[in-house]
Amino acid sequence: MKRKINASSKRAFTRLELAAVLTALALLAAIALPVLASSKLRSEQVTCLSNLRQVGHAAHLWANEHGDRTPWATPESEGGTRGLANVFRQNPWFQIGWMSNELATPKILVCPSDQLGGPRKMANDFSNRPGGFFNPGFRNSSMSYLIGLHAIFEISRTILSGDRNIRWTASQGGCSLGFSNVRLVNQGPGASLSWTNAIHGLTGNVLLSDGSVEELSTAGLTRLESVTVDNGVDHFLGIP
Repeated sequence: MKRKINASSKRAFTRLELAAVLTALALLAAIALPVLASSKLRSEQVTCLSNLRQVGHAAHLWANEHGDRTPWATPESEGGTRGLANVFRQNPWFQIGWMSNELATPKILVCPSDQLGGPRKMANDFSNRPGGFFNPGFRNSSMSYLIGLHAIFEISRTILSGDRNIRWTASQGGCSLGFSNVRLVNQGPGASLSWTNAIHGLTGNVLLSDGSVEELSTAGLTRLESVTVDNGVDHFLGIP
């Protein structure tokens, strides 16, 4: 005769065992989450570095056709924006958009870690249609990177672009290139320059005029600002 098994006699977890399992899962989560978060942040910074390399490549392509100069340093008569009578000329989006043919996509202008003041808007293309980079709802809101106005391709260590979260020596001033609203950095060993800890923590990414990209600490950023270009002051177009 077959023996019947009483389902109620099957052994279940005791409360103590269940508590032990839950505690073990909580410990594993506590260990894993910081690792995953760190991995995500590192991945985002690598994406940012890649974005800036592509911006640098685009700038060099544009410069090859315009006397080794950036758009903002090239006179209007030679295809650049210098001296251009346009009310938008003072804006970073206008200057970077001048290289739209070389950039191919505006998506590379947004750092995935940039949540400063709210997430950046990822534009679909370089148009003024809804969702386009030149649409009034996008423009500077679709950029994470500042513009170094005095980047000179013949001087390899001048700043062409970089993360927008720089703490400036001064917020406004004029520039020899004809800009009236620029961010100022006093150059030299006493330069008062730092990251604001708002995007990549205590480091930031910088695109140099030779096309290289570096991840720099505040100390590294300060050391970089040692080349006198415009009467001992470096000028940038910052992103609001």
